[in-house]
Amino acid sequence: MRSSQRNRQHNTQNQKKQREMMMININNNNRNPQQQCKNNIDFTRFISLLLFAYLIVVTECRVVPATSLIGDIKPIPLNVEHNKPTQSQNTESQNESTPTTTTTATSEQHHHQQQIFPAELNPVRKYVLRRIKSKLPFCGFEYPKTNTKKEENQNEQQGQSTGVNNSIDVTLVYASKQDLHYSDGTNTMKKPESRVNAHGRQEVYQNPIVFGTNYFLTFDLHNNTDDITTRYNITVFQDLEKLYSVTKCTHIILTENNKEEGSEGSDETSESTENVENSKENDEKSIDNNNASTDKLNILSYNIWNYNDPWNTRKDILVNVSLSIPDTIPHIILWQEVRYSEHKHINVLEEVRDKWGGGRSQAEALLKGFHNHGIDYQYVYQPAMTYLKEYPTYEMEGLAIFSLYPIVQTSHRTLSRDIHDATDEHQRICLSARIKTNLGLVDVFVTHMSLSNSAQLRNIVEIWEFMKSFDSDEKIPQFLMGDMNNKPDSLPVKFLLGEHEISGKRGDLKDLWSIYSKNKGLVCDEFGVCTNTPLQESDGYTFSTLNEKLTSRIDFVFARNVDVEKDEVLRFRDMLLIGDKALEIDKDNDGEVDKEIFASDHLGLLTQFISPKR
Repeated sequence: MRSSQRNRQHNTQNQKKQREMMMININNNNRNPQQQCKNNIDFTRFISLLLFAYLIVVTECRVVPATSLIGDIKPIPLNVEHNKPTQSQNTESQNESTPTTTTTATSEQHHHQQQIFPAELNPVRKYVLRRIKSKLPFCGFEYPKTNTKKEENQNEQQGQSTGVNNSIDVTLVYASKQDLHYSDGTNTMKKPESRVNAHGRQEVYQNPIVFGTNYFLTFDLHNNTDDITTRYNITVFQDLEKLYSVTKCTHIILTENNKEEGSEGSDETSESTENVENSKENDEKSIDNNNASTDKLNILSYNIWNYNDPWNTRKDILVNVSLSIPDTIPHIILWQEVRYSEHKHINVLEEVRDKWGGGRSQAEALLKGFHNHGIDYQYVYQPAMTYLKEYPTYEMEGLAIFSLYPIVQTSHRTLSRDIHDATDEHQRICLSARIKTNLGLVDVFVTHMSLSNSAQLRNIVEIWEFMKSFDSDEKIPQFLMGDMNNKPDSLPVKFLLGEHEISGKRGDLKDLWSIYSKNKGLVCDEFGVCTNTPLQESDGYTFSTLNEKLTSRIDFVFARNVDVEKDEVLRFRDMLLIGDKALEIDKDNDGEVDKEIFASDHLGLLTQFISPKR
């Protein structure tokens, strides 16, 4: 009895405690909502103030340390605000990259380069360092092998110590970045993004679509053995997968005359004729290392037909046919339809992707192919447009210039486009480079013209005016090459030759194939009697290898500011069509060809110039 009474009392006490706990919970739930909201707001304000204070500190950090990447050089303060691009840089890249077929995207202009902070710069800098110190040459630079301590001790014991420090010091001189945005040519494309504001509410913002970032870096590489400093201008593109690819790598030997003018982070270093002569010996040594003759100038123009299958086979054919003719190794190559794909051809080892842009970059794939033959180029790749698939999937297409000689200046012009013209759906550009060859400075221009007749008439004048903008008292020879998407009797071609007027203007260029075809048939006998049977127009056909036979000449080489037949420095010698032979595939080994693979749907045009003094 007593036991049951004690149990009832215990249960009564537990029930009382439970009721008290319930009342506490009810009181908490019924607390003043305004007071609860006030507490949340006070906490949010506190966090916001902390973030604001952090941002103030970060935005005041305007110094990017230019530390030595190799060796024990102390950090050098680099103020990005003071080292802004020069005016020559601003004219270089009106659009660093331009997307889509139906929507042609353009990026921010070059003079809108953004400040880059150390935390973001370090991964990019380390990537370039890995490229520089890898066993593979980078942009024509091969990092010298440094003896280990064991090897040094062995040399000392054998009395073979040279006492020379053969290390390379690499110092960052300039750094900036640029986010790349989609645009239809007038408006930046945006996508909705939601985030919580300071008051804890969800809000929808329209943010510009970013498809990558360009990092602009300038390095000085000092060779302690030869006491030579080389300035490298490098552009690194980072795609949405956070993978890097080098889209530009040029370099020049710094002399006493150009070291000062190139020391403020300028993207390109222009050089006078005197400076060209001062570093001529070093440049000749560089060319000799690439098995190229220094008394000739070979320029190749090639439309590579982008990623059309089988690209993995065609890239090797392109390299092989470019080197197939003895004594005509291309010193300069002007490529068209060069693509970067962030979603295709990347099933390769991480090491390969890291060192060569993997299969994503056609430019780097070709560079690797030439490297396998012992030839390493400086280069610049400039996208003109992007094929926007389904965001964030895209492919960029544009132009590229390779050179065995130093590229001392690059630039490009975005050509006008009518978004209402269905045949003018692709954005077009003209890419140029000033190159210091052994036969003197030359300006090369490459383009891939629109399919629209009206756009062609606009763009051809823009290209000619772009070429004229480089005129100077020096009369530097200029060469325009590429896929013109026009035949010799078309109005755009006639305009360039000065045979047709557009808006009161006439061009002043020469068609080198016309000159070549007239002179090629000239034959003289032992008595000096000459007969001339010019080549037929069909002998110059370059398009298309997909047909049973070539049907048209739409790839051209034009010259300006030089009399290629009488010039005392640079004289036109020869022109060759390459890529007309297919790789024959016999799958069944039955002696019958099952498939033919051409390097491209175009033939390449190889033009050779010589010094008349040779």
